[in-house]
Amino acid sequence: MRNTIGLFTTLLCFQATVKAEDLRKVTLRDKNFTVVRQIDSPDQLQAFSNAWSAKVQRPAMVRQWDYKIDLEPGDRWLYDAEGWLKLLSHKSGPDYQIQEPGALNKLLGIASADTGEISP
Repeated sequence: MRNTIGLFTTLLCFQATVKAEDLRKVTLRDKNFTVVRQIDSPDQLQAFSNAWSAKVQRPAMVRQWDYKIDLEPGDRWLYDAEGWLKLLSHKSGPDYQIQEPGALNKLLGIASADTGEISP
């Protein structure tokens, strides 16, 4: 029963973070928690929400997480430039994969999945 309630709460959290009308700001941070880019314009938030809502759940694996994505209101997610995501949590959870990471990286200002460089 406890696991069912926890799973239900987690699913609600995932659902709540992708609504474009509720999203006020997205902040990308690097490994050192330095703010790299903030998105707060309605057009950019809508584009982010579109890319975000197309993520697909995948089995969890050990990955090198280069960035953090803070959703306001919402949660902090770990992100790598190849399009992999994971909700930052004390509990183990699945990974997610963005269907078109290039579009999201461009929006976030990440120039290349190979180098992890930040575009101006």
